[in-house]
Formats: sequence, structure tokens, C-alpha cells
Amino acid sequence: MRGGESVLIAFAGIASTSEVRAEHHAQELNPRRDAASNAAVEFDSSPTDFSIGRSGGVGSRHRNMMISEWKKLIFEFIRKYPIAVMATISPEAKSEAATMSFGITDDFEIIFQTFTSYRKYRNLRSNPSVAFVFGWDKKVTIQYEGIACELPDQDSVQYRKIYFEQNPTTVKWDEVPGAAWFKVSPKWIRYLDNTEPRTIHEITFPNQDRS
Repeated sequence: MRGGESVLIAFAGIASTSEVRAEHHAQELNPRRDAASNAAVEFDSSPTDFSIGRSGGVGSRHRNMMISEWKKLIFEFIRKYPIAVMATISPEAKSEAATMSFGITDDFEIIFQTFTSYRKYRNLRSNPSVAFVFGWDKKVTIQYEGIACELPDQDSVQYRKIYFEQNPTTVKWDEVPGAAWFKVSPKWIRYLDNTEPRTIHEITFPNQDRS
């Protein structure tokens, strides 16, 4: 996140205009109160410059995490998994899902390869909205929603490099006839830890509409 972007952090509240939101369901808090009340804080700053919360109480270790730490936690969790479940929508408005190898950039963009003969290619050309699920080890998972765009050959080189660095065994599929490369720009990510105390961290990316 760049400096100067408005960020709203909320715990177990509703933050309709947030860029970054962390929720804890153990408490019901007013999302517009100040930091001293362990509620929401809105600020214009780099995420590495700010943390909120107070010591003690249920889930305080989560409230004290900086935004940058939440993002690092989410990024590293996604990177642990070579396979994700990806859902697309067909031109007939049917949902379709498949497992996918993927790469991820530092900006949380998801890179993947498919083939023009596959259903997902037809679906994405009709409707670029896509959703992923990563992991479920120890009751922890990530949900991800974004917008996919097909990469022209001249733009795909840097993204293919990232993908193959993270998936070296798939190099044999590079430049296979009918291959197509996509980049997914994130709109919304949710980290869900269902162990006790149950914890949710959400990131909503600016200039992206989830509707």
C-alpha cells in the first residue's frame, strides 16, 4: 500500500469503506470509535508506521499486529500452497471450479496458465470475476476475489518468470500451443483461522469494486 492512502482498521465491526480490516468475533465493537477503545482507526500513513490495540483481553495479540504484518502473514500462507481451488462463472451464469497451480506477486496478484480449449478460458473471456480458496490445514484458510485479465505475449514474460520460479516442475508446459496466461488483480482477501479464539483478517483493495 502506498503512503497517503486512507486505511480503516476495524475489529468485529462493519467497515464499509476500509482498505484493510481485521475482525475479531469475540467482541462487539463500534467501528467508528478511537484506538483507545480498541475499535477502528482511520489514518493516512504507511502501514509500517502504525499499529493499534492494547495489551490484555481476548485476541489482543491480533489487534496489536501491524497492517504490514497481516499482509505478510497472508502472503506467506498463500505461498505455502502450490495448488488452489479457482472458481469462475460460465456465460450461462453457472459456477465452475477447478484446482490450479499458481504464482503470486508481491502485490498479491495471482498468475496462472490455462489453455484456450478449457472451460475456464471461455468463462474468463466472458466474465473476468474469479475467486480462489487457499489451504485448510489446521482449520486455516484464505478466500480471495479478483479480476482476471489475459496477458499479451509481450507482457507475460515477467509474470511467467515469477510463476515458473514458484512452480519449477511446470516449465514443460511453457509455450505449449493453445496456452494462455492470466493475471488476477485482487479485490478482497479474507484470512480465516477457525481455531479458538476464531480470527479473521480482511484486506479490501482500493479502486476495486466487489459488486
